[in-house]
Amino acid sequence: MNNKEKLNNILICDDIVNSINNNLDYLFKIIPEAKNMIDFPHNHPHHHLDVWNHTLYALSLSPNDLTIRLVLLLHDIGKPYSYQDENIRHFKNHDYASYEISKNVLYRLGYDTDYVTRFRI
Repeated sequence: MNNKEKLNNILICDDIVNSINNNLDYLFKIIPEAKNMIDFPHNHPHHHLDVWNHTLYALSLSPNDLTIRLVLLLHDIGKPYSYQDENIRHFKNHDYASYEISKNVLYRLGYDTDYVTRFRI
């Protein structure tokens, strides 16, 4: 089984959070950019979780749909690379950073161009 297939299998489990937690080392091996999300604080009144736990929470509420879960897994991957500390932490252009990082991750894992470019993560 290649990395893309294994990631897909991790993401389509009924208990998505448990599936990710049981495969965390593998996940960070194939998507090392995601490791920076762990313990990375939002420092924002609208977010009480760090970036990683926010992502897991969003995944826990998602339908069992591969594309939705892949988007949720990667949607804030750019935050650790685009933050500015002020009174409230801002993540200017984190959507663009997340999109660029996500494209690189998806291409690296073998997703085809049509799949990667049909939506902005």
